[in-house]
Amino acid sequence: MPAHVAAIDSLIILSNEERAVPAADLQPVATFQDSLFLNEISSVIADPTGAVYIAGESWKRTKIFKFQPDGTLTDSLGEYGTGFGEFQQISRLQFRRDDLYIFDGELNRVTIYDTINNEFTDTLGIWHQPDLIPVDWTGADSKPVALLGESSFLISLHKQRDPAYDPIGAVRYFRADSMGNSDWKPLYEMPDFRYIVGDYAGRPAPFTIPFPERPIAEVSAGDRIYSAYSEEFLIRVRDADGRELHSYYYPKAREPLDPDEEIHPLYSHNDQLLRVRESAQFPDEWPAIYSIIADDDNRIWISVITGDRNQLEWWVVDDRNGELIATFTWPFDKPVVHVQNGLIYTVEQDDMGFKIVNAYRLDLADEHRVQSAY
Repeated sequence: MPAHVAAIDSLIILSNEERAVPAADLQPVATFQDSLFLNEISSVIADPTGAVYIAGESWKRTKIFKFQPDGTLTDSLGEYGTGFGEFQQISRLQFRRDDLYIFDGELNRVTIYDTINNEFTDTLGIWHQPDLIPVDWTGADSKPVALLGESSFLISLHKQRDPAYDPIGAVRYFRADSMGNSDWKPLYEMPDFRYIVGDYAGRPAPFTIPFPERPIAEVSAGDRIYSAYSEEFLIRVRDADGRELHSYYYPKAREPLDPDEEIHPLYSHNDQLLRVRESAQFPDEWPAIYSIIADDDNRIWISVITGDRNQLEWWVVDDRNGELIATFTWPFDKPVVHVQNGLIYTVEQDDMGFKIVNAYRLDLADEHRVQSAY
C-alpha cells in the first residue's frame, strides 16, 4: 500500500469478491427520445415524482426537456443564449425542493427554474471574479460545481496555466454562498486535468486522451463530498465543511497504455495530428477510475477502467457501512450519467446516431444483486 494511502485515517479497503452481475441483467424500462434529434446530452436528473429532465443539444442549441416516467415528452425549459433564463453549455442539473438548478459551464453561472410553475426564477452569475481569491491564485478560473447544503455551493478554482508548459496544474475547492461570499479557505486541493504534450513545428502542443488523469468531484443529496484523482482508486469522503469522514481504497492494478493503439488507428489520416502524438511522451498506464456518481440512497457508483477499452466495470458501494454491494460491466459508449429513484439512466444512440436516454430498473435488496425487474 502506498505511504500516502496508509497514512489516511478511517481508511476502508474495498474487496472485490464474486459479485459480478452480467450487464444483460439490466433491462430497459423506459426510453426518453420523442424525435428530438439530439446531438449531445450533457446531464440528466429526475424529480421525486419520477419526471425526467434532460439537458440536450441540437444544432448547437441547448435546451432542457421534461419527460414523464414512461418517456412521454411534456415540456421544455429555457433557451440557448446569454440572457436571463438562458444558458449555453449545461454541465449539471440539480434539484433543491421544486427548483431546478442549471449549472452553465460556459458562462460559469447557475440558472434557476421553478418546475411547479415552469418559470424562470433567477440567475446566479457570481463566480467570474471573486474578490478574495488568494494572491498566488490571481487570475484563476472559478466554476460552480454543485449545490452544497441549503444555501451554498461547491466551487472549483483552477490555477491559471498554459497546458503546453504546465500540463497538470492544480485545482482548489471552496464553499461559497449564493452571493459569492467565501472565506476562500480551500476545503481541499488536488492536481488538475492532465494534458499530454507533443511537438508541433518546434512548439509544444497539448492534447487529451480518452481516459485522462483528472480530478473528480461529486456531491450527494446528503451533502457529502466525494473526491478522487482518477490515477488511483482512492476516494476521500468529506462533509460540507470539508472535514474528512472516511476514505475508500482499492489496490487497482492500472491497465497498460500502448501509445501506438492511441495514435495510428485514429490519426493516420491527419499528418499534423499524427506527428504531434508521435512526438509525445504518453503515460505508461491508464488511470484507475473514470467517474463517480452519488445516488439518492447513500450509495456511490464508481466506474473502473478495465483492460477492454469498450467496457467499464461499475462498483456500487453503500456509504452507510462501507460495503461493496455489487459490481457489473457496462459499455463505455453507453455512459451511466445518473442514478435516482431506483433507476439507472444512460445516454445511448438510436438507429440514426442521435442521443437518447434509457432507464433501467435496479434492485439491490435481494442478496445485494443488481437484477432485472419492472
